[in-house]
Amino acid sequence: MISFFPLIDVQSSINRTSSHEEDMMIPDCAEAKAVQPFCQRLVVALGELKVRLEAQYLSQFPGQEVRIRKAIEDAEAAAWRTSFPHLFLPDLAEEAIERSASP
Repeated sequence: MISFFPLIDVQSSINRTSSHEEDMMIPDCAEAKAVQPFCQRLVVALGELKVRLEAQYLSQFPGQEVRIRKAIEDAEAAAWRTSFPHLFLPDLAEEAIERSASP
């Protein structure tokens, strides 16, 4: 089981997304200065969660790096359309990976 709590402090973490990806993924956060620190922590936490998910699935499916990365990217895009992307990403990633493994 992957633990994605607590949210990580932005200052102690490295944001792994480009500015273009941030603009594309969280348009609401870019416009609301009051919630910007929360949004930054969420982006960082999601990035770290993606890294852990990728490591987990690569250990389960060695040699499938491209398929796993694509499935996690698709799951992340779907997760950002929800109110709680950090909660939905693990399940959406699992579903996307299972779907990509089907013939």
